[in-house]
Amino acid sequence: AEGLRAIREEILATDAQEMRVAIEFRNISSVLSPEENEAHDRRIAEKGIRGRLLCTGAHSLEDLRKHHPHFEFRSLTADRFPISGELTVFGNKIFAFTEHGKLIGVAIESEELTKTLRAMFDLAWMGAGAQSGGAAPRPPAAVPPVTPAH
Repeated sequence: AEGLRAIREEILATDAQEMRVAIEFRNISSVLSPEENEAHDRRIAEKGIRGRLLCTGAHSLEDLRKHHPHFEFRSLTADRFPISGELTVFGNKIFAFTEHGKLIGVAIESEELTKTLRAMFDLAWMGAGAQSGGAAPRPPAAVPPVTPAH
């Protein structure tokens, strides 16, 4: 848990004002206490950080929006998009950690990697918003073959 706390402090020490997060909500409270999570969220709001959050797990989008008005949320189905842990893109840094098994966290500082991951996140965000309410669309079971033109 100390590594996660250090990553969160590094997030708060960064000057960036926009955050992109993919997270599984189910187990976050098993790593840090609800009080620690609330304090972290409060500090993010106080800094004026805004963000977009793709999430799986048990949650209510209405409750999330009410408690985190500085974030936009879209929900993904865990069976189709099995996010485990958290992946955050913030400024020129990527923060990732697991929530199952051994807790592993990493911080990567790279303009090129964050640019690429931000583009992938934005693509996922667009797909998750294709249906009203922010639910992720179910991709087709198979892509039909392309018929060559004669």
